[in-house]
Amino acid sequence: YDFASQIRTFVAITAICGLIGGVLTVIVLWLLGIEFALLWGFAYFVLGFIPGVGLWLALIPPFLLALAQEGPLVALIVAAWYVVSSVIIGNVVKPAFMSGDLNLSPLWSIIAMVLWGAILGLPGLILGVPLTIAIRELLLEREEGSRWIAQMMGSGVPDGPSDEQEAEPAA
Repeated sequence: YDFASQIRTFVAITAICGLIGGVLTVIVLWLLGIEFALLWGFAYFVLGFIPGVGLWLALIPPFLLALAQEGPLVALIVAAWYVVSSVIIGNVVKPAFMSGDLNLSPLWSIIAMVLWGAILGLPGLILGVPLTIAIRELLLEREEGSRWIAQMMGSGVPDGPSDEQEAEPAA
């Protein structure tokens, strides 16, 4: 199945984006003198698999530690770093990779997380994009009447004419 490779791609893209953010977080926290920077970078990576709320959960311990250890200014810098990195990685880098590699538009990625999150709660946030890809590939792509929906969910222009359309003589 093609959707299995797309789900692997989704997990790989999420892992790469989380790794980049985690490494950069370790560097920023280390430069600010925050203890356990490596642990907070690892938390950034792991919790990055939870769209929307994961990085906010990852922010809490280093923010509180920075507040206690270095004061409010450094704590605000830590919070600003998490917000900026979350926005850039979560809303620019990750959707750009996903739209090309998964053939799922960024809009449909967001719709998938919101819809599945509302239906399944936290697991729906994590599994929203893979579930949407599976439905698109297993149900929508396979039926002629619903193929237009699958193409609409894609990130690019629809595919060229199908083999049946090419076989028809021009009038």
